[in-house]
Amino acid sequence: MKPVLMIHNVTNELFDRSLNEYLLTFDDGTADHYEYWPRIKQIPTTKAFFIITGKINTPGYLTLEQVK
Repeated sequence: MKPVLMIHNVTNELFDRSLNEYLLTFDDGTADHYEYWPRIKQIPTTKAFFIITGKINTPGYLTLEQVK
């Protein structure tokens, strides 16, 4: 089983790592997860998103449309 890498905020520097060695979790549902989704989805590994539903449609977090 792969080790888990918990990610709260996504930045360009994240992609400097060999991320396919990890199971990736993205925490809280911040807007940067959607912004970087085109790059995130290209990583050949399992990804899990843990979204705080009470923060949907709050500035800095995902919108309901982005979650869909």
